[in-house]
Amino acid sequence: RASVNPIVLELMGGYPQPVSGLQGKFSYQHCAAAALVDGAGHAAQFTDERVNDPIIAGVREVVVAVASDDILETEAFITIRLVDNTLLTCYVEHAAGTPRKSNVQIEF
Repeated sequence: RASVNPIVLELMGGYPQPVSGLQGKFSYQHCAAAALVDGAGHAAQFTDERVNDPIIAGVREVVVAVASDDILETEAFITIRLVDNTLLTCYVEHAAGTPRKSNVQIEF
């Protein structure tokens, strides 16, 4: 689950199950799933092959984002529930690609 500014859903919510690398770039579900599976969010994660990978597609199905006006456009609050119910949380102050962070590493 990601809590994000509403603009994120507006710009990246149109392709919950993308079928091409280009659509993957506009899918918050794919961005999150690829980052979890591959540990990265670079050009390699936005190829047709990675977008259609069955493992990434499966993870995409459980990715949820909730909009909140209290969250800045550049930040996100992320919670991941593992199979054993362990919760991992992370606060991202400046997302990758924003003016303050051209490259960012996120650790839980």
